Amino acid sequence: MSKSKIEDKLEKEKIHEEIRQEAMNENKPETNFEPIVPSVLKYIIAIFLVLAMALMVVPYYGWPSDAEPSEVPDRENLITGNMPDIIRPEGNDLRIYVDSTSPEVKQTALKIATAGCDGERICQSKAIYYFIQNNFDYVGEIGQYVQTPLETLYTGGGDCKDLSVLLASMQRAIGVPVRFVKVPGHVYVDVYIEDAPLRYRTDDGWISLESTCSNCDFGELPSEYDERAQDIIYL
Repeated sequence: MSKSKIEDKLEKEKIHEEIRQEAMNENKPETNFEPIVPSVLKYIIAIFLVLAMALMVVPYYGWPSDAEPSEVPDRENLITGNMPDIIRPEGNDLRIYVDSTSPEVKQTALKIATAGCDGERICQSKAIYYFIQNNFDYVGEIGQYVQTPLETLYTGGGDCKDLSVLLASMQRAIGVPVRFVKVPGHVYVDVYIEDAPLRYRTDDGWISLESTCSNCDFGELPSEYDERAQDIIYL
């Protein structure tokens, strides 16, 4: 074979190889990772920075505590002996019956608050609410007679006014601000705990406690109260 024919053959083979390579390249899927990898890294870095900031902020401000008391004492174990002498206020204003400083009320409230809580204010407030809810009977009364906290502690029952006065007295005994809320024919207590979870709070930040409702959770009111006019009485 002459030299020119050999060169022609090699040239044709070269051209065929180039055509084959071009065809193979056209059929290959495009796999360009260059723009993807930096984008993923940006998301990973952003998430890491957010988590790092959260870890720095949470220890300083803390999550709102929602602790539950591990124990709520029974009334029979706390209230013993005879009822002490009672000095009754004159009048029907509920505020004058609230007594958070008498030794019996103060000591009872402290025993309840410390029996199953480690110092969280909301846990202590729950313990007192559960104590009254579980240990006192609702007894409807005719007239405007209001029991003192001591009378309710020793008798073990009363109407909405009596139970609300006792609840307000014991909440104040552990330092929780309280107020009375009157609706037609009824009264209940609101407490204010600054760092309480939002799910317990009303629109103005207070927490409603219905001591006569045996199945109401902490911060829960019967639905019919939403339709009644309210009269708020601050202590």
